[in-house]
Amino acid sequence: MKQEDNKRPPEADHQNMKRAEGGTEGRHIPDRDFHEHLGREHTFRIGHPTVVEGQPRFQYGGYWFVIAQPWPVGWSYEDAVYIDFIDGVYYVIDPVHPGVQIVVNVVF
Repeated sequence: MKQEDNKRPPEADHQNMKRAEGGTEGRHIPDRDFHEHLGREHTFRIGHPTVVEGQPRFQYGGYWFVIAQPWPVGWSYEDAVYIDFIDGVYYVIDPVHPGVQIVVNVVF
């Protein structure tokens, strides 16, 4: 890795990861659907994710989400989590573990 690569802002890493993971660029859950089914006030339990082509995914709020990052140590699939949309990226957030966000991609 080049020395300059270490100087990239964190936002660049998120954008590159989003593209590399087949992210949601140009795709967006309609605001009405998001507010009716997703966001901080709509917690749920993932339970047992389904693995498709080696990638874990789950369904909630009428959408399928691919988990694009490793599941954090200490988190359980039975934790009450929610989906948030921050700076163009969808995340799973576990209120019990503040400060940690897992990138998820919406499957359309």
